[in-house]
Amino acid sequence: GDYFPSEKDPNGNKTTDDDQIMTLNLSMDMSLGPMNGKVKAGVKISNKEKMADESGAEVWGWDGDDDITMTDYVKAVDGDDFLEGNYKHSVGIDVDKIRDHMTANIDDYEVFPGYEDAIFSTWSAKEDLMAYYGMLDMRMGSMNIIAGARIENASTEYTSRNGDIETIEDEEGTLDEALALTTEVTSNQDHSVALPMLHLKYGVNDKMLVRAAYTESMARSNYGSLTPYVLAEDGEAEAGNPDLVPAHSKNIDLMLEYYAGPLGVISFGYFTKNIDDYFYTAVMEDYVLQGKTYDEVKMPMNGDGATLSGWEINLQQQLSFLPGLLSGLGIYANYTSTNSEADYGSGRDKTTLPGQSGNTGNMSLSYETKKVSARLSYAISDEYIVEVGGDADEDVFYEPANRIDISMSYDPMPNLTILADLMNLNNAPLGYFQGSASTPIQRELYGPSFRMGVQYDF
Repeated sequence: GDYFPSEKDPNGNKTTDDDQIMTLNLSMDMSLGPMNGKVKAGVKISNKEKMADESGAEVWGWDGDDDITMTDYVKAVDGDDFLEGNYKHSVGIDVDKIRDHMTANIDDYEVFPGYEDAIFSTWSAKEDLMAYYGMLDMRMGSMNIIAGARIENASTEYTSRNGDIETIEDEEGTLDEALALTTEVTSNQDHSVALPMLHLKYGVNDKMLVRAAYTESMARSNYGSLTPYVLAEDGEAEAGNPDLVPAHSKNIDLMLEYYAGPLGVISFGYFTKNIDDYFYTAVMEDYVLQGKTYDEVKMPMNGDGATLSGWEINLQQQLSFLPGLLSGLGIYANYTSTNSEADYGSGRDKTTLPGQSGNTGNMSLSYETKKVSARLSYAISDEYIVEVGGDADEDVFYEPANRIDISMSYDPMPNLTILADLMNLNNAPLGYFQGSASTPIQRELYGPSFRMGVQYDF
């Protein structure tokens, strides 16, 4: 066939943010019986506009006189090097040959709009926010009490487009002609929320602290999920959801901290959360979307409710007691274990909370001097749900992961820093499975990567 892999013009992407923010904070000393501290209050007004514009995306297609086939642009592939030898094949695409052909015959390539990105990845969002807070920060002996609340009112507007990508691509028209086959859709949403909080901190002695907190928090979905687009093809659709409401969480946290010398700390904590309207990605069959029934629809949704509880332990210690150059060494370790349950309220069985691993951990060895900073890190996490299907066999999970990274910086002179990062040194795979680990659906290996930069502070 006369087809090469599509090439997207990187210069066609543009994201703009326009933020206007005004804040006012007031503070006053206050005494209340045996307690002394401050009373604080403030207001924040924010007007934000964000636009993602990919209208310049392009796809190149061969339009020369001679037919070309992919058999001329392949190379032998060593199966032992591909996906760790788990997939055997003899040939693969030779990217260098394709690039050389395009360079030598660029005038014989026809340029088309990259319809999918140019239309369905282009959107705009407006957000007007007004928030108020008031709080008391009081001390009584070894006890510190912080109590208050935040009230937030927000108004949002999102604009994007709906259309059938198959129909658009069949027409092979200009971008304006393709846009005429779609519909611009705008959605509006208002919400108000009150978020109380209470923090208690008690110093048992000069080495031990006990913390307890009750808080309520809110999370809004990302702009891309809220835009009201519908990308349809072959009876299936991927869509945004302008009806998503912010997730609301009620949280209890308990923490015990022990300071082992001036540069070390050990802490143990317990936490629990009750979350309403959490976010998840749903894949639904025979679903009606904007008056049309699709065989399958993939879109973000709000869940009914979820619970999350667990414990964590942290260890951090600078080994400054070691002699000479070794005094710059430090260690850090963190482990978190969680149990979660998510309710979908639609006849679907409960699952663990989407996006939440049961076990996560981090370990790092650091080295710090006045000019040099380096860190070797190892991170692990269990599998977690990324897409919720009609039943457990259709749920999509991100595989358990572990990764080794190194980050370094060097200050050769004041205001100048040289930065370097070595990432994924263990060639950790990116993988997904459906239903169970025995049914993988995607696996990618990228190898280690390196980046370097220079930072100068004026």
